[in-house]
Amino acid sequence: MKRRIMGGLLLSLFLLPAAVGAADGGNGILPAQKGSTMQFSSAFSSEGMARESESTLYFNDGFGRMTEFHMTSDNHVMTLTIRQNMRIMWKGSCHVDRDTFSVVRREGQGHVYFLITLGEHTYHGEINRDDRWDVHEVKGFPGGM
Repeated sequence: MKRRIMGGLLLSLFLLPAAVGAADGGNGILPAQKGSTMQFSSAFSSEGMARESESTLYFNDGFGRMTEFHMTSDNHVMTLTIRQNMRIMWKGSCHVDRDTFSVVRREGQGHVYFLITLGEHTYHGEINRDDRWDVHEVKGFPGGM
């Protein structure tokens, strides 16, 4: 219980610079990294020796909105929830052999997209023309980034 409270406190400390940066017209979560396409902050929680963990990464989506990628891992099943403005935009799960989680923000051909690694699975996610998330697994992508 104390670990979850400390995790929440740390998360709020990470979000404070993001709120200040957004109020100043900043384009990222960490103001020291302005201009970089890999701006993020994260929070991680694990329940001791149990096979459960969770991690959250925050990114600018390229349209001035903060996007949250929240991963939970429980007994070799990873679940990813993508939120914007506290609304769930996409949620999916997969069975994994290793607990690797990463998100990389990329820009190409005039749009922003994200490469998401859950274990040995890699997903491509982006916001489509209808302002909805399109997330699909990339087959044959070298396991991880």
